[in-house]
Amino acid sequence: MAKSLFLSLLLLVSTITIAKEHKILKITSNGDPSYYFMGIIMDESNENAIGMYKHEIAQNGKEYRWDYTLDQLSQKKGVVLVERSGCDVVRVRSLQVAPASGGTLEIIAKKNCLTGKTFTKNLEVTRVNADKFDVYMGGSYTQHLFFKAGTFGLKDIIAK
Repeated sequence: MAKSLFLSLLLLVSTITIAKEHKILKITSNGDPSYYFMGIIMDESNENAIGMYKHEIAQNGKEYRWDYTLDQLSQKKGVVLVERSGCDVVRVRSLQVAPASGGTLEIIAKKNCLTGKTFTKNLEVTRVNADKFDVYMGGSYTQHLFFKAGTFGLKDIIAK
């Protein structure tokens, strides 16, 4: 049993160290002292995307990380990017994915957590070369998203 567990952990660690990651966005907000990085997880050959990660750096300096598979991202609800007081303030899902070249991510933001009113923004992710992806929102290149907080949700998402 212990040998089997050790081999499983060894396989997991070797898979994690072989996969290549590309940071694509920094996310900040006026309503949250934490900030985030979002990136793409590639297969061991660095040819196809196999998922996305979110890396949070909290106000207290602690760091957290979540990994999401392409299957999770392609579900209708997507995955939670920001949650506050039981409200999924920001979700992200893939609308279209070409694992070797990029795709479209939809950000679903709650304008008001009390009423459930939402708005969406689309991000176009394009692979430039083996080590670089570009992100566009509304036709403009960006490496930084700013979440403009409102009283009960987000007022806007701004590409900086």
